[in-house]
Amino acid sequence: MDATCSMFHLLNKCKNTVDIMFECASDIVKDNQIISDSFQIQFAVYRNNDSGEKKLLQSSSWETKPHNLRVFMNTIEVEGGLLNEAIEIGLWHANRENERENITQVILIGDAPPNTRKEILSDKITGRKLNLRKQHIIKTN
Repeated sequence: MDATCSMFHLLNKCKNTVDIMFECASDIVKDNQIISDSFQIQFAVYRNNDSGEKKLLQSSSWETKPHNLRVFMNTIEVEGGLLNEAIEIGLWHANRENERENITQVILIGDAPPNTRKEILSDKITGRKLNLRKQHIIKTN
């Protein structure tokens, strides 16, 4: 999820509805006669380069209960944001998690277009290299 300043209200709504998300997912799982704690949810937020490397991507652990996820989400504050945002980092994270263990669904929530390839490979936004991003983009070229 985009955690830049323009997403303040939506991020707060997500924080306040994490219990409902789990309840709905549990109901669907139970209706299909699957063990209710057989699914996990992870919450990850991305921002943009102006937030710095430590806040560019933040993610929770995989959770089977809403409490721990809510605790993580309550530590997340909106910050930064430019015209384009680091959507590619959110997707990179999802792909990396999928390599570790199969992910069946990813939901991307944002309100701005992704950084362009040129922005990703340049240092214009922050004046420093974000090697992780560059290595990933170059590898997928």
